[in-house]
Parts: sequence; structure tokens; C-alpha cells
Amino acid sequence: MNKSFTVAGTSVLNGKEKVRFANDLATRIKVLARNGHTDVDLIELPQEMDKEMAVLFLKGLERFKDKESVLAYTV
Repeated sequence: MNKSFTVAGTSVLNGKEKVRFANDLATRIKVLARNGHTDVDLIELPQEMDKEMAVLFLKGLERFKDKESVLAYTV
């Protein structure tokens, strides 16, 4: 059974950008910032999605179309 998420996006830690998933936008942003992440770019998904569907959704958005971490993400 795949876990579902309501939030997805990217952040940078130690110069490496990664795709992030969560179920609470505000809490996830606080945790990432507290742990030294920069360029945090998370969005609320239109519905609960597993990681694969969330990445496909992000790939369709203009603001994520050039993000290497999203383009290269594999589940």
C-alpha cells in the first residue's frame, strides 16, 4: 500500500535539491527550515496522491518544470 500525501515540492540541503512530501504544509516548512534547508518550494496538492502521482503533478506545473530534482525523480 502506497502512502498518500497532500503536500509536495522541493528543497535544497547542502547544495543538493530533493523532492519532498508531507501532509502538513506549515509544519513541513518549519522542520525543513530548522534543519538548514533552503529554497523550500512546497505546494498543497489538489488531492491526496502517492509519490509517483505527486511528482507527475509537479512536472506539469510551470514553477517546477526546470527543477532537476523533479525531472529526475524516480519512485
